[in-house]
Formats: sequence, C-alpha cells, structure tokens
Amino acid sequence: MRDPDRVSDDWIKNWRASIAVKITGTVLYVAVLIGLLFAVLSLRNVEDDVRKEHAAQADLFAYHLMTMLHDEPSLVTLREIDSLVKGRLPQFPMSAVQITVDNESVMSGTPVPQPYVITRAIMAPGPGGEQDRRTITFGIHFPSLHDTVVERRNRLLAVTGLSALIFGFFLTWVVRRFIATPIKTMVDATKAVSGGNMELRLDTNRQDEFGYLSRFFNQMLDQIARDFSQRQEAENALRESEGHLKQILDSIHAGVVVIDPESHKIVDANEYALRMIGASREQTLGHVCHRYICPADEGKCPISDMHVDIDNSERVLLTAAGRKIAILKSVVPIMYKGREHFIETFSDISTLKQAQDQVLQMSFYDVLTGLPNRILFKDRLQFSIFQAARRQKRLALLFLDLDNFKRINDTLGHRVGDLLLNDVAQRLSGSVRLTDTVARQPSEDADVTVARQGGDEFTILLSELGQDEDTAKVAQRFLDRLAAPFMLDGHEVFVSASIGIAVYPADGETSDALLKSADIAMYAAKERGRNNYQFYRQAMNVSTVERLDMENSLRKALERKEFVLYYQPQMDIPTGTIIGMEALVRWQHPARGIVSPAEFIPLAEETGLIVPIGEWVLHEACVRNRAWQVDGCPPISVSVNISGRQFKQPNFIATVRRVLETSGLDPRLLMLEITESMLMDGTEEAIAALHELTAMGIRLSIDDFGTGYSSLTYLKRFPIREIKIDRAFVKGIHSNPDDAPISRAIIALGHSLKLKVVAEGVETEAQLEFLAREGCDEMQGYLLSPPVPADKAAQLIASERAGVGAGLEMIRRVNGGITIPEDGVSSDDAVSPSVE
Repeated sequence: MRDPDRVSDDWIKNWRASIAVKITGTVLYVAVLIGLLFAVLSLRNVEDDVRKEHAAQADLFAYHLMTMLHDEPSLVTLREIDSLVKGRLPQFPMSAVQITVDNESVMSGTPVPQPYVITRAIMAPGPGGEQDRRTITFGIHFPSLHDTVVERRNRLLAVTGLSALIFGFFLTWVVRRFIATPIKTMVDATKAVSGGNMELRLDTNRQDEFGYLSRFFNQMLDQIARDFSQRQEAENALRESEGHLKQILDSIHAGVVVIDPESHKIVDANEYALRMIGASREQTLGHVCHRYICPADEGKCPISDMHVDIDNSERVLLTAAGRKIAILKSVVPIMYKGREHFIETFSDISTLKQAQDQVLQMSFYDVLTGLPNRILFKDRLQFSIFQAARRQKRLALLFLDLDNFKRINDTLGHRVGDLLLNDVAQRLSGSVRLTDTVARQPSEDADVTVARQGGDEFTILLSELGQDEDTAKVAQRFLDRLAAPFMLDGHEVFVSASIGIAVYPADGETSDALLKSADIAMYAAKERGRNNYQFYRQAMNVSTVERLDMENSLRKALERKEFVLYYQPQMDIPTGTIIGMEALVRWQHPARGIVSPAEFIPLAEETGLIVPIGEWVLHEACVRNRAWQVDGCPPISVSVNISGRQFKQPNFIATVRRVLETSGLDPRLLMLEITESMLMDGTEEAIAALHELTAMGIRLSIDDFGTGYSSLTYLKRFPIREIKIDRAFVKGIHSNPDDAPISRAIIALGHSLKLKVVAEGVETEAQLEFLAREGCDEMQGYLLSPPVPADKAAQLIASERAGVGAGLEMIRRVNGGITIPEDGVSSDDAVSPSVE
C-alpha cells in the first residue's frame, strides 16, 4: 500500500514544478503577443512614417538652403543657386531637386521614375538687398513612395519573421522538452501495453505532472497486469466452459441459435440448427434471424420489441432451400460473451401439426366425403341459431336421406356405396355453391352448409332464410341434381332422396329440436313415396312417436313371444303336389293385432333386430317341420328368408348348424332364401359360407330374382339350387306386355343353368296356365293358399297326401286332366329331398 505522506510530498513537488512551468509559459505567450502587436502596428503605419520622413527631409533641405542664401546674398543667379543645391544634395535622401527662380527652372540630381515630389518655397534676398526679396521654389524629388514603403515593410517583416523564428524554435524546444517528449513517451508506452507488453514501466524521476502521471501509469499497469492475469484465467475457464457448452448444445436434439438483440443477427448456432436450416455455419452466422425463423414477423421480436420476458410460440422455419417447417420455439435472454443476447431453441413439430390436423379433420370432418360431420355441423348450427336470434332472422335445416341406399350398398358392394356417397356430397356442395337469391350463406358458414350426419344422411343449413318458398326451391334443386345418373365403377346408378325441412324458430329453438323436427319430416317424405321434400308439421311428430313406440315394442316382442310363423305352401306345377312351405313371420301385437311384415321388417332391419328375429324364425321353422314329420306328414322342405345383416354375422354358419342339431331336421329339408344383393358382395368369405351350407345338405334359393342386378356371374359361382320369379313380374303377365317376356326369359335362364324356377304371387289360373305352359317348375301364391298358421299348413299337407288337396284339383283344371301317381307324390326329386 502506498505511503500517504509520500503521496502528499510528491503532490507538493509536482505542484511547484507545475507553477514554474505555468509562469514560464505565460511570460513567453505575453512576449509573443506584444511582438505580434508591435509588428502589426508597425506594418500598418509604414506609409505614414515614410511620408512624414520625406516631409521632414524636405523641410530640413529648404531650411538649410534658405540659411545659406541669407548668409551669402551674392548668390542671386539660378546657376549659383543650382551649384549650392548640388553641393548640399548628397547630404539628403532625395534623388533630384527642380529649382524655379523668376520663372526659370533647372533640375539638379538624377530624376527617378514615378518620383514622390514635395514642393517647398523660400524667400531669398534679391540683387537689390533686403528690400528686393524674391521667392525660390524647390520641387524635391524622392524615390517612389510605394517602392519605399514596400522596401521598409519587407525589412520589418524580415526582422519580425526572424524574431518569430527564433522564438518559435525556442518555444518548440520548450514544448518538445517539457510536453511533446513526455506525451510521446506516454503514447509509446500505451501502444506497447496495448500490444501486450505488460512489463514496460515509465521513468518516475521527473518532478512534474508527467513524473506524477508516470508513477500512476506504472501503478495502473501493475493493476492491469493483475486484472489481466485474472481475466486470462477467467477466459480460459470460460473458453473451456464454452467448449463444454458447445458439445452439450450440439448433442441437443433441437435447434439452438444465439441472437444479438440489437441487430437481430445470428451469432452462433448448434449443428442441429444448421441441419434444419440447411446451410453451413458461414452461411448462417451474420444473417438476421428473421431470414430463417418466423420470416413474417421481421422486426417484431417479442422480447426486444414487445418487451416479453419469455417467448414460447409456434412459428415457421424457412430453410435455405425455401421449404417451410412448422416449429415450436422458445426464446430467453442470456449473458453471452459479456453482454445480453437471446438464446432461441426450436424443434420440428411438422409431424405433430400434421397429426393435429388429421385429428381435427377426423374429429370434425367426415373421412369419406370431406364434409363437416355431425359434431361440427351441430356447433355451427348452434352458432347460426344464436345469430338468427340476435338478428331476428329465420333459418332452415334440411335433413336429406338417400332412398334405397341399402339395396345399392348390398347389391353393388360397399366400395360402390362409398363412391355414391362421395359423389352425392359433391353434388350437394355444388348445389349450395350455386345458391343465388334463394338463400344467402354467411361467409363464416359457407364451409359447413352441407354436412354428413352418418350413413346416407346429410344435413344442409340455409342461413338468413327469406320465405318458405325459397327453401322449397333449394330442396327441389337438390332432388333435381341427384336425379341425374351416377357412373360408379362401371355401373350406371340412379338414386333419389327424401328431404325433411325444419324452420327456426317455428319448428324448434335449439339445434336438437331442429334436427329432430327435420328428421321427422324426412321420414314423412319417405312415407309419401320418397323422392320428395316435406316441411315439418306437428302432426308428423305423432307418427314418429308411434314409430318409436313400435320400435320399443319390437324390442320386447321376442321376450314376450309375440312372433308367430305362418306358412305358405309351394306346389309342384306339373303334378299339383305341395312340396314345400315358406315360413313367413307375423307379429301378434297385443294392441294392434297381427302386424304385417311390411310394417316391422324394415324397422327391424334398420335397428338390427332382424338378427335375433331371423334366428328365432330359423329355429321355429326347423322345429315345426320336424314336428310335422313326427306327426306322420310326408317330408317336405321349409324355406326361410335370410337377411343380409343376418348372413354377415360371424356366427351365422354355427347358428344354422346348432338349429339343425337341436331341431333334428334333415338339412336337405331346409331351403335358405337369399337376395341377389347378398351375392353381389362376392367376397371369398361369402362364397365359402355358401359352399359350407350346401356341403351340410342345405339348399339355396335366390328370392325376388330379376328385381336386383341379375348377373350370370353369381349364378355360376355360387351353389344355387333354384330362383324365384318376383311377384311383380307374375302379376303383370297378362296386363303388362313387358312382364310376360321377362318371366319367360327367367324360366329359360333357370332351366339352361339347370336350376329350379319358382313363381311367387300366383293369384289367377291364367297366370298358372302361362307358367305351366312355359315350363315353370313350382309356384306359390293366393291361388293355392295364403300364408296360414302351422296347424292349417299341416292340414294342407295332409289333404294333398289324401289326394283331395286344392293343388291337385287346380292342376287338373289347368292341364285338362293330368295323370297323378297313386301315392300322390311326383317323381321329381324336389318332392323327396332324401333322393338327392
């Protein structure tokens, strides 16, 4: 530690030296100022001084001549005066004198160019003495006034310059000795120190400011050396730490960049960030961070410009190749290389964003059609209701369901069904985009005007409705657009739709109420023949409630044993013998009595109840047929209709096998009637199932042949035993010119493929006669017998066995007396399945 007394003593000595230097400097500066002032004044008055000197010389010259003339009055002639002037002229600085006496002049001396002339006149005695005085005029010529002034000024400037030069040399020596040299020493020392020479020390023997400054400079160097050593150690530690940090950053599976907060330039980056950016370190460092990260927000850094403490947000990374990557970035301020920087980390979330978009798409949009699903549609419907209530407007909700879509789906397969749904969605969306003054769609709702509710159901929202007629026009436009044929996978398909319309607020003030009302109106449109639209009416709700009540009753009907089987006999046309029975289910409703299958079978299909009902029918028919045989009736086959949903059950084959085992019925006495739509799927599972059934001995029949997509392909691929002509063709044999050729063609087709042909719905002997003439094998219908309970069906079988059945007598009339075997049984193998 430095001694305080020594510091004080140094200060006093340096203070005294400082006073001496200051006094000396002040004296020198005052002398310089006085000399400069004298020089300026002298130069300024040179011309006046010259004029005064010439005038004084002229006066003195005239005075001398006048004195001489007074002393020698005999000098009265011009020549004598001129001699006197020439004698005195060298004593004076003038160059020539012009003497004028009595109008006579003479020039003495040597004239010079452009002389400076001063005129003097004296009174001199004339030839007559004192009384005779005369005037003598002298024109005294001096050298040019300008030349004289210039010469004198030059002499003065030379003296002044020489003095200034001497003084300057002296002052320079003083400055150099006492100021410049110490300063240069200090500067050189500073340069040496800045160059890294920390061993340099200055001479501290001077007893002035510079000596004092040198001592403190040396002390400063000592402190700097200590600080530099500590800094070197800190830098080495920091460098080592930065090396570890760089290794850590490079090992992070995320991009990390360090950003200058003032220039927004990237000053460092890890390897993962460089790979994501797609550029080298040299190409990346020095660029503004907005060149790559969130380029749309350039100049709007949340931390530096918006004063946010931490920035966590989803942004976009623009790679060097121009590709955009969704990133999640986080920015925080840190101390980096001695001052604050931003460290920004970001990771690629494009896969996550795609997954989120897919989840959003799957959550709110239909996968098949791309339309909004019921969740999104309901949300937008609630928003539209809110808007309509606030603006006191009306809106309309259309509930559209395709007619007979199930038949198309079952007949042509689910692929074609999906194509149809997709095309229907496109046509509906196109119709909405074509809305003119009928219904104006708000821009925020335009993308959810059409939605798929599920299956073949669609909903359309019309906002800001004008009149009901406008909604009717839109609904009719939908029907017209759907009326055009669809080309699907090589098939020309026609489809219609039923539309229910509900209007807010008359038909409901909530989304659920509107959807319910529109759904009810849609079912009303189906009941009115389909391919039309219906506005909701309160009365429709009553029928819907009845339908719901029927569904609830239907679900309990099996438990309550309300179903019963009726049997319609099937007759061999050539012999008139009953060879089989078709089991037909009836519902004995406790309040409504017998319910027709046409009323509850579609509902059972829709609700899935057809599966347990079909299983019950199969079991009951097999048990009843076995009971007839036990009671002594001849063996006949029983036909059971199988629905498509029932056939597609995974345990269908096992169910049939179990029913046959529990009932004890010979499988060859069971005929399963399937529809063409069940065969059109053509899956390997379906083919294998049918072959497995025939391997068990069960026979297969195609019901309602000709009403679907009749194809020879499935007749060849599947083990079909018979085909049944639909009652619609049989009914029009004599009334419709097209039905007779169709029936004739079906009979010929069946026989050519070695299949039995059965006609359904035969009601007149004329129809039977036509069928017999065309070679139809079997028939059933009201002409023979309507469906009857099991006990009456047993009586019909017994009557036929006794030879008094209605079929035998009817065939006799039609054929004009056919010969019947004595036992009443035809030799055809269809009568006795055991022969097969």
